[in-house]
Amino acid sequence: MRLLPGILVFLVLASCASAPRVNVPVSPGGEFASLAPGGQVYFYADVKRAQPILAHVTLKNINMKQTAGLLEQVDFLSGAVYPPKGPPGSRTMLLHAWRRRGNIPGGAALALSSQWKKTTSRTGARYWHSSAYGLSVSIQKAEAFVSDGDPFIDGPPIEPPEHLADLRRQAEGPPALVLGWVEDAGRPINKFLSTQGIPFKIPTDQILFALYEAPADANRMYEVVLRVETQNAGQARGLASILGLVRGFMEAVGPGMDLESLETLRPLLANPPRQDGSGLLISTGPMSDEGIALLLNRFAVYFR
Repeated sequence: MRLLPGILVFLVLASCASAPRVNVPVSPGGEFASLAPGGQVYFYADVKRAQPILAHVTLKNINMKQTAGLLEQVDFLSGAVYPPKGPPGSRTMLLHAWRRRGNIPGGAALALSSQWKKTTSRTGARYWHSSAYGLSVSIQKAEAFVSDGDPFIDGPPIEPPEHLADLRRQAEGPPALVLGWVEDAGRPINKFLSTQGIPFKIPTDQILFALYEAPADANRMYEVVLRVETQNAGQARGLASILGLVRGFMEAVGPGMDLESLETLRPLLANPPRQDGSGLLISTGPMSDEGIALLLNRFAVYFR
């Protein structure tokens, strides 16, 4: 019975991390078909390929290294993080995990534990809920659904952004191992810039992201590509100019700037941005798994 809470903790932790390999079956209906609208962050991850990064991700002071062995339970994971809870039954996270072959273990243990109560979703599907863990779980053969509310959605799923498919693959190499997007992205980014004393605002409501293995790198390095969506091509050009000025501010470090935060931001400005219509593409240089995880954990603070 002790293994079950660990599996659930793994699934929750993985939501802090967000395209399958070529010719690999994906989730029925698409990678995001089990996620409801209204979220702040959406992601999809090839868990096996992303494992070195997940091992460094931290949530609520729980280190992923403590549950590293449980990463073997699933192959793919999609998830969404929602705003703080509102009415009773609302959710702050929703995860869908599945594996390529075989079933996910743990379903029978739910029925045998007195801490898990069978509940009926608004959709009519059955799932297990634990007040002690604050989680709702449904394990259906090769799929698992986890949430702190109802793990099933009772309406249309979220529609992926128009340009997300464009980020799935680079010109060379395998597809992205993590793919997703951020809604209301300008708010946390501008909050970050403000805390550093940088007097600029990034004009965006949505940022798409993809994480790739760096090509021809034997040391397992990674690259991040962001697509910052603006309202028109003029805003994209203006944003490119703003980022150039932000880079200048970073070089002229002032007394009110957090040096550690600036070191986290600096990889995102390592290369000149490229404009694509109303979008601006920003790419990092090669980064280690620890560097990627630091970037994720640091910026997660500004989304709270």
